[in-house]
Amino acid sequence: MSHERAEIFYREDGSGDTTLILLHGVLETSETMKEMHNILSRKYRVISMDIRGHGRTPNPEDFLNLGIMSEDVAGFVEEKDISAPVILGYSLGGYIGMYIASRLNADLSGLICHEVKFDWTPGFAEKMSRLFDPERIERKNPEYAEKLSKMHIHGWKKLSREVMEFIRNMPEEKLRENDFRKIDCPVMVSAGDQSELVKPEEVLMVCNAVENSCMCIMPFARHPLRTIPMEIYPMLIEKFIQKL
Repeated sequence: MSHERAEIFYREDGSGDTTLILLHGVLETSETMKEMHNILSRKYRVISMDIRGHGRTPNPEDFLNLGIMSEDVAGFVEEKDISAPVILGYSLGGYIGMYIASRLNADLSGLICHEVKFDWTPGFAEKMSRLFDPERIERKNPEYAEKLSKMHIHGWKKLSREVMEFIRNMPEEKLRENDFRKIDCPVMVSAGDQSELVKPEEVLMVCNAVENSCMCIMPFARHPLRTIPMEIYPMLIEKFIQKL
């Protein structure tokens, strides 16, 4: 089944031989990656985009899935004639990067994933999906609801409901070990040592499956991107890119 490609909102800065594409997490926008974008654009060409349905990028459909979100990004790369980029994805953004590398046969120089959840059971997915119920968010955290209404101009409640269904479907849609084995570009997978979401054994499983990979456990870091030590992480990214 064909889907209408979303018109991607993006921000671009910097220059150089390497192009980095930054992909944010669920219910977030490219603004989430702003600090990393600004640091990395001092050395590289950096493009941060709003994923389908998020921020200023519309969702022409009434649902979300990994395939169409990944095809949006791959289509953007082709449309802009970007040669062999490095995808740097946080949480959902990292999963999209994994999908692009494993199932869309994209030409990537490398893939960097931070705090990506790989172990999706039905019970865990159902529990996680409830956290994105827009009525629950409004009731428990009205300030956050107001923030979301400003972040997502195409309707945060619609997006939240689509995210709930997307998460419920993850046990069926998730990538599996055979998918990871298909990835032929270098991969760096990291997680926080205090992560509430991602277990070190999940990261290790992926690194064992991907032939050319490395694993990083970030100190003093939880799942939110704001907790990652920015005095360390950009240096690891630069080291990874130097080895490509």
